[in-house]
Amino acid sequence: MTSKALKAWPHLLGAVGRTIDELDMYSPSGKHLHLKLDEPFAVYSRNAFDTFLLERARRCRRASVCRKDFGREFKRVDGKMAYRPARKLG
Repeated sequence: MTSKALKAWPHLLGAVGRTIDELDMYSPSGKHLHLKLDEPFAVYSRNAFDTFLLERARRCRRASVCRKDFGREFKRVDGKMAYRPARKLG
């Protein structure tokens, strides 16, 4: 997640992830570059970030939330969040 996105949606910092403010880059020849970033960015696992968004939507009591990831489709059923296996394409 870029620093611009984190500024626009600071609640995303609550997701389980890491904030990066320094980088080390290595070339195949063994050369090394260390960068200190002016503005940090965040790195999340896809599953952790999706779970964070789903739980946030639950707390906000959205009327309908549909998310298709990891072969599942999320939606509200009888006031509760549920998922079902995604349909297989022919």
